[in-house]
Amino acid sequence: MDTKNGKKALVTGGTGFLGRNLVKYLLDRGWNVVCLVRPNSRHGVLTEMGAELVLGDFTQEEILKKAVENVDVVFHVAGCVAALTLEKVMQVNCQYSENLVRVCAEKENPPIFVYVSSLAAAGPSTPERPHEEDDPCKPISWYGKSKFAAEMMLRGYAERLPITVVRPPMLFGPYDHEVVKWFQGIRKSGIFFIPFIRNYRFSMAHVDDVCQLLVLASEKGDRMVKEPETQGQAVYYVSQTEHPTYMEMGKIFGTALGRKRTFILPVSPIVMRIVCGVSEFWAQRTGKVTTLGMDKYREVSAGSWSCSADKARKQLGFQNQGTLQEQCNTTAKWILEHEK
Repeated sequence: MDTKNGKKALVTGGTGFLGRNLVKYLLDRGWNVVCLVRPNSRHGVLTEMGAELVLGDFTQEEILKKAVENVDVVFHVAGCVAALTLEKVMQVNCQYSENLVRVCAEKENPPIFVYVSSLAAAGPSTPERPHEEDDPCKPISWYGKSKFAAEMMLRGYAERLPITVVRPPMLFGPYDHEVVKWFQGIRKSGIFFIPFIRNYRFSMAHVDDVCQLLVLASEKGDRMVKEPETQGQAVYYVSQTEHPTYMEMGKIFGTALGRKRTFILPVSPIVMRIVCGVSEFWAQRTGKVTTLGMDKYREVSAGSWSCSADKARKQLGFQNQGTLQEQCNTTAKWILEHEK
């Protein structure tokens, strides 16, 4: 699809998994896209796609002003998943986000600001009931606390520009580096390692579904008010309709890869805690950030992580582009086609 629709969007985090897919999604639908990227990042693919680049970071006010010039929508995807300290995660996900939203709010005609938060901002759910937007937020990880803090910060700007929040759960799809490892592990060994044999349930969202909802949120979503009646005002979850357990997840991935049988092998919680602890200790010693630290252990051991996208379906017309199995099938096909 190459017909220009006249809209211009700024996408932050365009070199990441979700950002890269969002840039392609928008360009395919006729948007003009500009990406704020660090000069030393691998941003060549964005240029090849047809996006305009602004080189700089969130500490440079003049660069931010240039990035938001004449844009209709800002999709703020960039963020920090892991760091060596809580202060660093807060700085990137909250302070840097405020730098960008402040520049937007100062414009005579502020753009729509769509913020990509996370299910982690809400905290764990229960096996019996997925999170809904109006449920109280009780984040337990550094990442979740920083995302929730950013959401609260954004409400302070609600009277100055239109803001909507989207909270994705676990993502998967082309160019992913995390869930893809699970697929690859099953493909190579036929084994799916899981942390616990418990009835924990998890929501998953294909990256194309997330891109769809981000655009719908920009077009039709509720906008934040400073003092909402409910915590979930102008917030939308995105998810598949199914919320599998770890064991069910392994079977779905195995089927997608064409395996007749996938062996589910649980890892002792004690072993996992030790591995995460050692990984974090080594990260602190070397200064090399890892996602496999105690923060990740806190999330994994907390219980279920599921959410309902019913609000987005009813209010915005969001629709999953296939079942979870079908979307896992296409992801597995992409992995096999692109594996080196």
